[in-house]
Amino acid sequence: MSFLSSKKNWEGFAQNDPLWSICTNPLKKGGKWDLDEFFEMGKTEVDSMIGLLQEKNYLTAAQLKCLDFGCGVGRLSRALSNYFNEVVGLDVSATMIQKAKEFNKDFAQKLSFIHNESIDLLPFDDSSFDFVFSSIVLQHIPKPASINYINEFTRICKPDGLIVFQLPVEDIRKLSLLQQLQSKIKIRERLALLGLGSGFQMEMHTIPEEEVIRVIESANCQLLEILNTNHTDPSFDGEIIFNHETNLCFGYISELFIIRKKDASTQF
Repeated sequence: MSFLSSKKNWEGFAQNDPLWSICTNPLKKGGKWDLDEFFEMGKTEVDSMIGLLQEKNYLTAAQLKCLDFGCGVGRLSRALSNYFNEVVGLDVSATMIQKAKEFNKDFAQKLSFIHNESIDLLPFDDSSFDFVFSSIVLQHIPKPASINYINEFTRICKPDGLIVFQLPVEDIRKLSLLQQLQSKIKIRERLALLGLGSGFQMEMHTIPEEEVIRVIESANCQLLEILNTNHTDPSFDGEIIFNHETNLCFGYISELFIIRKKDASTQF
């Protein structure tokens, strides 16, 4: 799938069932997400993630400005505003951004949302953010674009700032060619129930861990930690399970990368 096709898909998802396309719990398909429940799930995830970073003393500098990459309708952006002075949500779908502004109008003092269809993050200058975050997003973006975005994360992060993102690094389903085809057909059948044609596909993409590490190390960044998570569970409810086992990864090894942008004056 190309990046252009991916953009088209996500705009289609946003117009048909935006909340389910963000968190694909089978029980919530067809507009069954309760909005308050949906945003409470985002708070659960952010509180868990920030708690981990604080416990490990990774959040050491003043965290003033945060980017929520692939913000959708602001599920995580709203929760992040409890920890940062300013949160900017960015998404490829114009409809997602429209809904994010609508759903979060009471939080506009600390939240803003930007539509960006580009394969880069040129709307932002170098060293614009203290904290760059992305969850359940890169896994749906074709690999070349994802790698480019990770490079962009390192560019727009301030020295001594943090970059935290989740993505699957390996497909462990070991499907045959026939099973892969059947899996794609089942995905299309599920989307058809939402009124989406065969032109819209929600695909999973992986990037091997070693490739991600190479990108990080070539961008003047320090890899602090990699943690396995349960983000690829279709029923993920915001409760992050941090583990080092693969049996909880639901067909994919999902990892959370925690990275610090190096300060030129600091030696690691």
